[in-house]
Amino acid sequence: MKIGYITGYGNVRTENQDRFLALLRWKDGVMLSLCAVADGMGGTQDGGLASELTVNRLKSWWEEELPQLLTGDAVQGMVSQSLDLVIQECHRIVWSRACERGVSSGTTLSLLFFYGGQILVKHIGDSRIYYERNGQWAQLTQDHTWEQQELERGADPTMDPGYLRKKGALVNALGACESCRIDTRILQMAEGDRYLVCSDGFYRYLDPGSRMREDGDPQKLLEEKEREILLTPATDNYTAILAVNDGQRAGKGAVNTLRLQDFI
Repeated sequence: MKIGYITGYGNVRTENQDRFLALLRWKDGVMLSLCAVADGMGGTQDGGLASELTVNRLKSWWEEELPQLLTGDAVQGMVSQSLDLVIQECHRIVWSRACERGVSSGTTLSLLFFYGGQILVKHIGDSRIYYERNGQWAQLTQDHTWEQQELERGADPTMDPGYLRKKGALVNALGACESCRIDTRILQMAEGDRYLVCSDGFYRYLDPGSRMREDGDPQKLLEEKEREILLTPATDNYTAILAVNDGQRAGKGAVNTLRLQDFI
């Protein structure tokens, strides 16, 4: 696994409320990695604190709690449940602090946990995770926005008089309301796969599928994208992590176990 990452203010904002993790280690010949992006909610007070608290808690989970989980059986299920508990813990802390101080606070969270050839996805909000196999990109997560919610219930959101104002409003975010929903998926990794975790300040200006070169070091590829972003208005913070499976440990047969449409 090779991992690259970028984060920045953009061309307008003076504070970066994005936080991220890009961690990698080997244990007993098995590759482990945790890639996460948390985007503090723009327009809210303490958005940066919410994203920082969340990422710091995930880092402590990686260092202190994950090693204990890897000693037992059924690792996949235990890790998923443990991550849910950690995420909900962060949600309660951010929500409680916001209520006590009478402010709005919250963050998105999109993460990938790699364990050997398996991948665990956790997602809240409108940061995104993309996946590429055999040159084809697909979005693995659904935005938790008002517009997407309306589309899922079969309505035409453009007919709403407040469409332009409401379309990007989050309907699910960590710490922003009394409860939050965690979307979870489990995937099978294959040789040559690429995974992109990014905030909306990154994907808003770049289509990762049509404009990401197929070869090259992931760090250099993201730095190219960063230069492109800064040539746009770049009104938001941007963060992205690109993880590339070089195939050393993933089984080649895995490429046929799932079809691209299974991930959409």
